[in-house]
Amino acid sequence: MAFRHHLNTHVVRRVGNGPLVLKRHFNARYTKVEELRRGAEASIFLVKDSTVSHTDTGRPLAVRALRSDVTAQQGLERHELEVLQTMRDAPNIMPLHDHFMHGEHLCLVTDAYGPDLATIQFGFNRQPPFVRKRLPVNLVCHVARGVLLALSALHKNDIAHTDVKPDNIYFDAFGQESPDLLASEVVLGDFGEATPAHGDRTRSIQPFGLRSPEVVAGCKWDTKVDIWNLGCLVFELLAGNTLFPLHPEPLKLSNGTEFSADQTLFVRQHGTAMIEDENPLHLIAHFKHGAHFKELYAMGENGIPFLKLSYHPDFNQRQTLEDILHMYGIYDLMLHDFLAATLRMHPEERASADDLLRHPWLYPSGWWRGSSG
Repeated sequence: MAFRHHLNTHVVRRVGNGPLVLKRHFNARYTKVEELRRGAEASIFLVKDSTVSHTDTGRPLAVRALRSDVTAQQGLERHELEVLQTMRDAPNIMPLHDHFMHGEHLCLVTDAYGPDLATIQFGFNRQPPFVRKRLPVNLVCHVARGVLLALSALHKNDIAHTDVKPDNIYFDAFGQESPDLLASEVVLGDFGEATPAHGDRTRSIQPFGLRSPEVVAGCKWDTKVDIWNLGCLVFELLAGNTLFPLHPEPLKLSNGTEFSADQTLFVRQHGTAMIEDENPLHLIAHFKHGAHFKELYAMGENGIPFLKLSYHPDFNQRQTLEDILHMYGIYDLMLHDFLAATLRMHPEERASADDLLRHPWLYPSGWWRGSSG
């Protein structure tokens, strides 16, 4: 079985603002072969390029056709085309070969990739109940290296991806029956939520369980949101479970007091990510600028804010990152050090992508640190 999502549709009809592709030909150059994937904001098609000789098949190409409303937001709320043009030659990033308009839909031409990391996690028959697999350490390190190389290039251009998750991470093994994943390049894709420096960096981003503390607090954020995202992802791949709940519910205490999902997530993040002797006033000084600060903190009698919800008054009673790693049976000193560098509450204290690329945990076999993995 090839690594693709077969929809077996010759005609894709409009659903809301979804892509409308009624003809086999996008234009004089690209011919639709099949639909590979249909997402919330775009559909992806395997295409044939008429300018490529029949004797020179080259790499398989894909067209990502954006919804009409997503197309209309380009250059305003959305920056996918701009980011892909900026990062055209960057390592481990899906390359943009061409773009064109098809009716009201912006179409982006890239290489075809697959499988995505979510397929490796859940298997090819992605039907309920969804059970994540624990992936081998060497494969997780390989994925992390590839993603970090992509993030390093993005962050040097002050671009935040904001949506680093398994569905958006691909192996360069399209169509292979039994690919060698460790020998396949890891590529970061789907830049629909990517945000350059001039974009809106106060909006809510990231899936809930991967959401960084500054986003929960409603602060202005920067590229360090991707580093938090990566730490959560590495844990998930190794543990077979998410570090924080993906679909949390409000918490209701026995006395009737109710706390929102954001409040409970923020406290969990505090308990997991704060290190011993860390000064909470340093964090408060940062988070007080957030739009949700008053939802998360109350003012103490001494004039110092404190978290409205706290699982344990005693710092040493909380469930730390080390506790959680032991609970899943994956504790390793170097892994803990790597994750702790990504999961710092204050974004300025998180390691950079370049710092993490030099971390020894990423190289379990002592591979050369300059390897693209």
